[in-house]
Amino acid sequence: QDVIVGLLEGFLRHQQTHDDSEYPFLSISIGCNKGQDAIKLARIGTGSAEYDVDSWLDSVTASLSQNWTDKQVDEMFKCGRTKNVDSDLSGTRRAGEMHCVEPIPSNFVM
Repeated sequence: QDVIVGLLEGFLRHQQTHDDSEYPFLSISIGCNKGQDAIKLARIGTGSAEYDVDSWLDSVTASLSQNWTDKQVDEMFKCGRTKNVDSDLSGTRRAGEMHCVEPIPSNFVM
């Protein structure tokens, strides 16, 4: 999965600097899990810092902590947390949408 996300990020970064921003960004992610990759792709695809992975994950963690132990929350993030990086933003902004479809019931309940 990391290879695929890396390829998508590279493609979107290329599009940011070589494409006409009049066309909106549209993405559908199947299997969003905690949503961090979807937020990052929306950030890159739209060039907007409003899509903030750190804020998103802080919100998810706070929500989970209301019903789950710290150990359970830590276990959910054992694969790591995606980070915002300056190279996500090219300076060119475009309208866009990111849609997530989560087929795994345990992730949906989260």
